[in-house]
Amino acid sequence: MSKKSLIAAVVPVAVCLGLVFYAQTQKEQATVTIGAALSLTGMAAADGENIKKGIEFAKAKLQEEGITLNVVYVDDGSESAQTVSAVAQLADVYQVEALVGPTWSFLAAAAADTISDRKVVAYSPANTSEHVTSTSSYFLFGAPKNSLKANPSANWLRDVGATRVAIVVDDGAWGESHVQPFTQAVQEAGATLVHVERVPMSVSGADMQTLLAKLATLDVDAVLYTGLDQATALIVTKKQALGADFALLAATEILRKQAEEGVVSITADDDVYLMRPETSKHFEEAYAAHYNEYPGPYADRAYDGTMLLARSILSKPADVSLNDYVRSNTYEGYMGTYSFDENNDLVGGAWVIEQMQ
Repeated sequence: MSKKSLIAAVVPVAVCLGLVFYAQTQKEQATVTIGAALSLTGMAAADGENIKKGIEFAKAKLQEEGITLNVVYVDDGSESAQTVSAVAQLADVYQVEALVGPTWSFLAAAAADTISDRKVVAYSPANTSEHVTSTSSYFLFGAPKNSLKANPSANWLRDVGATRVAIVVDDGAWGESHVQPFTQAVQEAGATLVHVERVPMSVSGADMQTLLAKLATLDVDAVLYTGLDQATALIVTKKQALGADFALLAATEILRKQAEEGVVSITADDDVYLMRPETSKHFEEAYAAHYNEYPGPYADRAYDGTMLLARSILSKPADVSLNDYVRSNTYEGYMGTYSFDENNDLVGGAWVIEQMQ
C-alpha cells in the first residue's frame, strides 16, 4: 500500500488583504461594529475559538490601517436556543447589520428565521448549504462545498489501492452531506462499497472498537471518514490499538489540530490521511507570526469573512443594503476570490489530501 504524501500543490496567488472595490478615500479613523454569535463553550467550542482568533487577527490588521473594528461576542454554548437568543441580542440590542457565525450547521439552522427577520447578514465560515437544514437569504457560507470532496477522495482510493471501502460519518447533517460524495468516490475509483456507518455524537471508545472489529470482518482496506472531535480521536487511537490494517482518510480538519496538541500521535506507519481545504501559505505565515502558532480549522475563512464584512460596511452606498452590496461584488482575500451562488455557497474552493506523519 502506498505511503506517499498526497499533498496537493497550491498555486501561489497574489493576496489582497481587502476588497477589490474598497474605496481608498475612507476616513482615516473609520469605526465598524459587527457581531459574532459563536460557540465559545460546549461541544463546538474548539471551532468557535478558532473562528474568534481569525476575527481578532482581522481586527488587528484593520487597526494597522486606521480602522477600528468593534466585535460584540455572544457565546451560544453550542445550544440552539441560545444561538437564536444570541442573534436576536446582537440585532436588537447592539443593532449590528452583520455578524460572523453561527458555528455549526444545526446552530445556523436554528437561527435562520431570526437572521431573516432581523435582516442581518450572517457569514458562517464552517458551513455550506449542504448541511444547514433551514437557511436564510442573509446567509453567506464561507466553506468549500463537501460535494467537491468526491474527486480527491476517488484519487486517494486509487493511490492506496483500495478495493473494499467503508464510509463512516457522524449521525447528523454534517455527516450525511458526505455520504453522497464519498459514495461517488468509491464508484469512480472502481472499488466496492461494503458498509456505511453513522456514528452517534455520544460514541464511546467501546463503541468505536466494536465498529472497527466489524470492519475487520468485512475485510475493509480503506475507510472514508468524517465526524466530530471525540469520534475523530477515537477512530485513530482505536485503529492504532487494534492494529487495524486499513487506510483511513479523515475529511475533518480537527485531526490536524488534535495531532498538533498531542491529543493523538500519528506516524506514517498508521496509514492515516487528512483532507482539508486548500489553504494559503501566506495566511498561515502571517497568522503564525501574530499568534506564534498555526491556524486551526476555519480561522482563515473567519479572517477573510471579517474583512469582507468590515470593508463592505464602509464601502456600500447609503441607499444599498449590505446584503445586496455583498452579493453584487467579488472580494479578494487570502483564500482567493469570494463570491456566492444562489444557495449562498462560496463559489469555488478546493480540497487537498496529505498523509499524517
